[in-house]
Amino acid sequence: MNPRALYPLRFEPIYQYRLWGGRRLANVLSQPLPGDDPIGEAWLLSDRDDFPSKVADGPLKGRTIAQLTKQWPVELLGKLAGRFTRFPLLLKFLDARELLSVQVHPSDQQTDYLPAGERGKTEAWVVLEAGPGSRVYAGLKPTTTADDLRHAIANHTVADQLASFKPKLGDGVFLQSRTVHSLGDLVVFEVQENSDVTFRLYDWNRVDAKTGQPRTLQIDQAIACLDFAQGALGPVVPLVERDNAGAARAAVSL
Repeated sequence: MNPRALYPLRFEPIYQYRLWGGRRLANVLSQPLPGDDPIGEAWLLSDRDDFPSKVADGPLKGRTIAQLTKQWPVELLGKLAGRFTRFPLLLKFLDARELLSVQVHPSDQQTDYLPAGERGKTEAWVVLEAGPGSRVYAGLKPTTTADDLRHAIANHTVADQLASFKPKLGDGVFLQSRTVHSLGDLVVFEVQENSDVTFRLYDWNRVDAKTGQPRTLQIDQAIACLDFAQGALGPVVPLVERDNAGAARAAVSL
């Protein structure tokens, strides 16, 4: 196929069961969700070996993003084509009906905590829906220490150590790697680095209905990767820009 004939590519969403998820992504995607389980994530573009995105229609139907990137690196990655061995972003919708685990992602420099072939993970959210109980946890309250966190985990008071705010529609949240975070009663669009390394610090004392067991925590790794000097994070307010024709568009400055 001539690369000049590449057309706007649409990929099939990859749905992910999450115990904190809901069913609101059916409205976001304007299509029914599979099964009856809570769906927490719909991966829109994923160059992961375990969950590869495939083209939904047209002459390239069924081809993965990895195959396309290998065949047309410059067309898909531009001047950065020589820098990446796979598509560098992972795009998702998240439906957090309940709170995500309190978690931390390592940075690229924390190689002791990265499996072979993985990168660190910086991500950003844009709020699409905010329920009455919506909350974003991002960063720590001042002077919080590792010992404070361990004590709070044991006493189920972790939320008291986290900075948080009530988000509104359109808010952006930028989460640098090493930022402790969670969110709940929200639907967001997520743009993240192509990484799936997550260390759970706390999971709100929940039991997974599918297994009958609490989910595994990685407390030592999460604390080792956490940036204690970062402090509290707040929303990033979108800026309205106008093009030469006067049309308005929203842009989030991260």
